Amino acid sequence: MKYSKYSILLSSFLVVGTILSCNQKMDSKNDSETTDKASKIRFGFRGESLFYKLNGKEYEIWSTWIEERRVYLDDLDKTNLTEKEKTEIFKEILAYIKKTENRKPVFFYNVDFKSSDLWKKLCEKYSSEIERIEVTNTEQENIDFYNSLVEDLKYEGTVININGFTITTVEELDKHWDEIKK
Repeated sequence: MKYSKYSILLSSFLVVGTILSCNQKMDSKNDSETTDKASKIRFGFRGESLFYKLNGKEYEIWSTWIEERRVYLDDLDKTNLTEKEKTEIFKEILAYIKKTENRKPVFFYNVDFKSSDLWKKLCEKYSSEIERIEVTNTEQENIDFYNSLVEDLKYEGTVININGFTITTVEELDKHWDEIKK
């Protein structure tokens, strides 16, 4: 059977049109299905950070992935979330990381922050599903932060802009340290 270029073009158009139509129907079905069950968790750019949707608001939880998945729970202290909501987020993040990365995460929290008792309780409860728990305090974080900045300033031409200060030397860092530290 011989086909004209118009019948082939029309057939191609019909196939493409049918595929688009099916995809649109599937998308609209998925949209309506996921309105209530929308993915609550996603990784940020380059796998850094976790974003969690709850009650129409998205919360960012700092996370890194080099060598292991580390999740910094203290970001949730900067919210007005209830203990129940924080518990839900913790459990879902734990399950999400295990499912998407097939490994146990490392959870990190500061004992000086208001939710530290909650994080301790949850980390103990789910310890078999967690690779490691890292606990710090504000004083130690400031020491580590300061040492990190000093190391960066060893390289000629380094400029650090932080909290409205432009720092190029250790002397400038020391001068503004009280305004910079956590």
